[in-house]
Amino acid sequence: MILALIIGIVSAGFGAAVTWLLGRPSANRAIAFQKRIAESEEDKAAREAIDQFVPWAHAIGEPPNQYLRVESNAIFQATEMEYLTGAGASAARQNLELKGKVVDIPIDESKVGEVQRLGQNPQDGSAPIQLRVHMRVGEIRKTQTVPGQITIVFQTGVAGDSTTYARRKVTA
Repeated sequence: MILALIIGIVSAGFGAAVTWLLGRPSANRAIAFQKRIAESEEDKAAREAIDQFVPWAHAIGEPPNQYLRVESNAIFQATEMEYLTGAGASAARQNLELKGKVVDIPIDESKVGEVQRLGQNPQDGSAPIQLRVHMRVGEIRKTQTVPGQITIVFQTGVAGDSTTYARRKVTA
């Protein structure tokens, strides 16, 4: 009787061990499948976030205090602005650390001059320009290219200063 009880306990333990060992690969496959589903859902969420992040931009202000105002429906970080010719050749870069739903990026007149030097109209000094802003929302990166035009505007000095200055104005 005791021998039968011992044999029953050993058999049950052995059966449980065999069941556990045979079920292990199936459990690993199920866990791997669940991980793939979770990664797929994360990818889908990231793609939706990219689709929902729709920035728009335009130039504001007068030289020498001009800005490219970038607005969006989500908080983003502007990390860099490239100054490109009308044909898309890079003339200059400006590193940025600006964050918000609305960001005013200072337009550097010397960098605008580099673009103008590469492709200006000899008649009036105008030139096409593209401002490409590199942005990030979380781990999502996106660029926005804004086409514009460089024109020459003349300004006189302040408080009786009769000096006239030629400035490069960007309209975008």
